[in-house]
Amino acid sequence: MKNFLILALILLSILGLVNDCNAQLTSYMHRVDSLFQPSEKVNYSVFAKKNKNEIESTFSTMFIIYKNFISSQDIDACVFQPSCSVYAIECIHHEKSKITAFLKISDRLMRCHPLVSLGTYKIDEETGKFFDPIEN
Repeated sequence: MKNFLILALILLSILGLVNDCNAQLTSYMHRVDSLFQPSEKVNYSVFAKKNKNEIESTFSTMFIIYKNFISSQDIDACVFQPSCSVYAIECIHHEKSKITAFLKISDRLMRCHPLVSLGTYKIDEETGKFFDPIEN
């Protein structure tokens, strides 16, 4: 499957269907390679220790359950770095207004799809994903 995707990207670049094919091909190949590599184990319980109120406690618990039991079964398919779930829990902890946090989380979830245009976001060199940190 991996070889097929790389071959398809090379053929598209030869046919001229992909603009700026060298940079994009390298980016796509890095992203395809990262899908098949096992992700590092991260200790997400750090978020549970930072809780200041019941809302943060509730969302931290839901986040830890999601990351340990649901997300760990899937491939790392989020196009952003940090992933949408990590972005969400960081918003809950960093934003003073929880309404603003929910708006930022909703905005991020609506932008997270594989058709994100190149050039809109910086690309993280380590992961090959779009870098979209929380802005305060």
